[in-house]
Amino acid sequence: MPGVHLRSLRGRAGRRPPSAPLLARASLHRMQMPTPDLSSSRLDPLGRFHLAALRRAGAAFADLVASFEPVHAALVAAAAVRASAELAMIEPRVLVRFAEREVELELRALRSAAEALDRGRGGEIASAIFPAGIAAEVTPRAAAQSAAARRVLQRLTAFGAAEPLRAEHLPRLTNAVASLDAALAARATAAQAFGQAYANELATRDDFCRAYDVSASVIRQRFPRDREQQDLFFDTVRAPRRGRDEDDDAGDRPPPAAG
Repeated sequence: MPGVHLRSLRGRAGRRPPSAPLLARASLHRMQMPTPDLSSSRLDPLGRFHLAALRRAGAAFADLVASFEPVHAALVAAAAVRASAELAMIEPRVLVRFAEREVELELRALRSAAEALDRGRGGEIASAIFPAGIAAEVTPRAAAQSAAARRVLQRLTAFGAAEPLRAEHLPRLTNAVASLDAALAARATAAQAFGQAYANELATRDDFCRAYDVSASVIRQRFPRDREQQDLFFDTVRAPRRGRDEDDDAGDRPPPAAG
């Protein structure tokens, strides 16, 4: 049976081998090394378990506590900073969406005003300001939306017959574009902060896994050929099955009631 020593299966003369549930329990507690691709939310409990075990083992393991604890703390702190930075992106994203909508509304209002001045669709003024139609100006998003609106502003300013529209629509559209640009800048700043925080978190994951592996090597050296003692210091990497605690002995549970 994988994960169980043959000696434990044979037992001593006259003794029965362990029951299947006990063997399953033994296999669950084999030392597993985490990798940096695991999320910090999974690495953190592994670190807490390991530190609790080292402290429980006594002063002889104070050196391992001293070396591993700062690495674990750095992981927890970096994950918290990344989570905060991720939440901080929400408001700038909302601002961008509302600012985009405001630019779109101002462009449509300008188009309607130009058509009214033309006394109908397809007139000279509307065609000069919106040569590709309104859809070409309101479909872009983010920085492309800002650039499209600025081109509309240039045409509104340059076309002489559009002069009656400028007093009202030039400042309105200009202000809407400025609000969009400010929202885009805020979103970019938040995204940059998140990217840096996430990179730092990934670095602490690497550090954590290296420190965990070093600690495991020391444990193996201190308890050579004593896998059960080694395994006391490390939790399982994989998540337990729903509704089951890996430290429970399923063999001690009463069978389910019939029917």
